[in-house]
Amino acid sequence: MARKKKTIHYLYKTTCIVTNKFYIGMHSTCILEDGYLGSGKRLRYSLRKHGKENHVKEILEFFDSREQLIAKEKEIVNTDLINDKQCLNLQPGGGGGFLNEEHKLKCWAAARIGFAKKLAEDPEYRERNKQQLQKNRLKAIENKNNLGKRPLGIRHTEESKKKIGSANKKYTANLNSQWGTCWITKENENKKIQKIDIDSWIQQGWKKGRYIEKKKE
Repeated sequence: MARKKKTIHYLYKTTCIVTNKFYIGMHSTCILEDGYLGSGKRLRYSLRKHGKENHVKEILEFFDSREQLIAKEKEIVNTDLINDKQCLNLQPGGGGGFLNEEHKLKCWAAARIGFAKKLAEDPEYRERNKQQLQKNRLKAIENKNNLGKRPLGIRHTEESKKKIGSANKKYTANLNSQWGTCWITKENENKKIQKIDIDSWIQQGWKKGRYIEKKKE
């Protein structure tokens, strides 16, 4: 059975609200809320140490293609960002962690072999994996049952919002003056707003995008 084509491409930032350390990465998927928080080595360590519940992911920008996403990550995750002590990224953006397609396939194959060997040789690991799979199934059923009963996105406490805002404040302003904004239009009128507020504007009849008047020939 062929894999579904990944149609959602976005740049994200995952922040640990305990340490205020962050990771910026790219992700392509078919499902917006797939629970993905990132795959960086330091980020995985942070997730194990502080727990997923103390990490918050925010989508910084959507893209029409994987190529556009790669180019943007390469621009944002640069040497200056990596040298920041709060940054969990280990290497410049744009590579996705693999040297090329062959390298990616070899890594995946090695991981599958290692996983199978661990399951066969370690009864405790096998039992933990079994329990985790059961939790994942129950969570999937819960999510399916709640589909349509809750709004998209994650709700945070006021304390969490303050911590996230403090962690983001320095970087969002320095990376790009237009960071986190987008154009909306209504009856040929254009307005630039914060992306986080777009739902409320759309409810008022505005549409995402920018009206550009065609020049008369």
